[in-house]
Amino acid sequence: MVARRVGPAPAESPGDGGSGRSERLGGVHGSLDAGPGRPKAVVFDLGKVLLELFGHAPAGSATGLLAPWGGVSLVEQLERGQLSNREFYEAVTEASGLRVDFPTFAELYADIFAEEPAMIAQQQRLLRAGVPCFLMSNCSGLHIDDVRRRYPFFNSFSGLILSYEVHSFKPDPEIYAAAEQLAQGSGPDLLFIDDRQENAAAAAQRGWQAIHHKSPAETLLQMRQLGLPSVDI
Repeated sequence: MVARRVGPAPAESPGDGGSGRSERLGGVHGSLDAGPGRPKAVVFDLGKVLLELFGHAPAGSATGLLAPWGGVSLVEQLERGQLSNREFYEAVTEASGLRVDFPTFAELYADIFAEEPAMIAQQQRLLRAGVPCFLMSNCSGLHIDDVRRRYPFFNSFSGLILSYEVHSFKPDPEIYAAAEQLAQGSGPDLLFIDDRQENAAAAAQRGWQAIHHKSPAETLLQMRQLGLPSVDI
């Protein structure tokens, strides 16, 4: 399955350190006149940007469930689309001895998020202003099914680039290429916001404007400096 557009096509429009501040990569560093200009579309990460993450370890971390599955964590295999939700459930319950039915497992596994109100409000503000907003996330179908049910904002994106659907994982180049194809843009026309420095840097290497997100206040300031409408917090 490929990345999915879920809204109208983008309209033509004019043109890490430990500091605790959001960092813009590939964006403007001086006056706006000297920079690449206002992005035509914004690509958001999900966890730790639009939704706070409080649950299990991320896919790249050690889970204790590596070999005999080739040394790649089961979580990463799930989020790359190499395991179905049911196959993941069966592998985890077999390896751990956990005794729970699939619906209960799915609910417990997926319930790891809480809203980040300022960033959700910003996504909605951009959409009202006619700026297409896309989601690009390393995630699983278990999480997305749950997020879609719980959080109405999720259904308003212009399109979704989900790792388990495109079989690619940030910061792999293929997932960024899928986003460019879906958004019908590239280079500085796209702004990417991600909490992981390596993911933001991979976007900047493709010529995108990128923000390494560390706090809503700093990210919103960076977006205003790029000429995008922004909510007040």
